[in-house]
Amino acid sequence: MSILEPPGHPLTGGRTYHFIEKNGKKTSINIFEVIEKDHDTLVFKGEKDGKVVAVKALCKSLRNSVCLDNSFENELNKNKYLIECIKKDQDNQNILIADYIYETSNWAILVTPFSELGDINKRKVICVKNYEDVKSMTLQLYNGVNYLHRNGIAHQDIKPGNILAFGTPESPVYKI
Repeated sequence: MSILEPPGHPLTGGRTYHFIEKNGKKTSINIFEVIEKDHDTLVFKGEKDGKVVAVKALCKSLRNSVCLDNSFENELNKNKYLIECIKKDQDNQNILIADYIYETSNWAILVTPFSELGDINKRKVICVKNYEDVKSMTLQLYNGVNYLHRNGIAHQDIKPGNILAFGTPESPVYKI
């Protein structure tokens, strides 16, 4: 994929970006605001095809220089493999999969559904209130991890900040 933007950081809030997919199709993403910032990663809230999305921009060169364990390439490869599994009707509701992955020589941009409830580390709404909620969350996380392992994938970074809650506070669906 190629991004139709000048070199440097690929995204800033308040703009529309155009991408050319491998099949030549042009697609657009409206970027609203930065919702998370790290030394090598920016996550934006945006819109694509009328749906609210999260757009994660990862600096490849910086990531590869600090990730001696190949975790960056593992993340990209995991998402690419999961997209192929979904195409084969092996969907799992407890796995967050990138809808689109755009790559340039310096950047990887992953587009995923946006979680209004947020991650369980910084969630906006408390979803776990009693034993049944804890049981439900645990079973959903087990379901997600089991799916990954059955497909030969080790997540390698399961933590509260990487578990997102979707749906409603009364009936959340947790995704890793």
